[in-house]
Amino acid sequence: MKKLFLCLLICLSLCLSFSVLASAESETFPYVTDAAELLTEQQAQTLEAEAARIAERYGCAVYVVTLEDYRTYNNESVERCTEELYHYFDLGCGENRDGLILLLSMAERDYDLWGYGPFAIYAFTDYGLDRLEQSFLPYFRQNDWYGGFSAYLRGAENLIAKADQGEPEAYRMPLATKAAIALAPSSLLGFLVCGIFKSQMKTAKEKDTAEDYVVSGSARLLIREDQFINRTRTVHVIDSGSGGARPGGGGTSHHSGKF
Repeated sequence: MKKLFLCLLICLSLCLSFSVLASAESETFPYVTDAAELLTEQQAQTLEAEAARIAERYGCAVYVVTLEDYRTYNNESVERCTEELYHYFDLGCGENRDGLILLLSMAERDYDLWGYGPFAIYAFTDYGLDRLEQSFLPYFRQNDWYGGFSAYLRGAENLIAKADQGEPEAYRMPLATKAAIALAPSSLLGFLVCGIFKSQMKTAKEKDTAEDYVVSGSARLLIREDQFINRTRTVHVIDSGSGGARPGGGGTSHHSGKF
């Protein structure tokens, strides 16, 4: 595994000479790593400068990594590849290594979005990452790589800025839902009152055995036996989700899929 990552790093030092120095000896890593060569040199330079500005301003790194095939480095999963890459190169800002990484694998058009560190966990909520995905995926589906990465950096900075102000991106309940919740107590009270009136009007009771349905004195039963010939069983299937978001140790949930 180490040799494979070192080969990746050497490749980067050759094709990204304009970015932060990347060599097998120093094991440093640029913010934008375009090993799949999706960007022009000018585009990569612009994105690198923007990501560096974000990291310097907020102390939270935002990375872009493109690979031809993540299985070259880890054949377990794209999520595992992202984690190993992040930890192997000690990515992130500060002693807590706060950062967000977006990895694209072109072989089968896989992507993974993952944040690491206490501030990243605070800033990049599941709802925030969902919205961030919606900002860049439409570009990638049209093979507009520069547009997608630009949208990703803008969206990531927006989430970081909100968290820096103490207001991380969270789900905001629609007004109609809030109104329904406000009316719930009175609705519940009305339901209970109607239920009481309805119960007072019931005179018939459910019979437990066949003998209960025989009019007293109308028949003499020599054998008294109840046989149950049918049983109904209801099974409720609990949906565990599509698997798009998976828990990641020490970081946010992985938001991954196809583009």
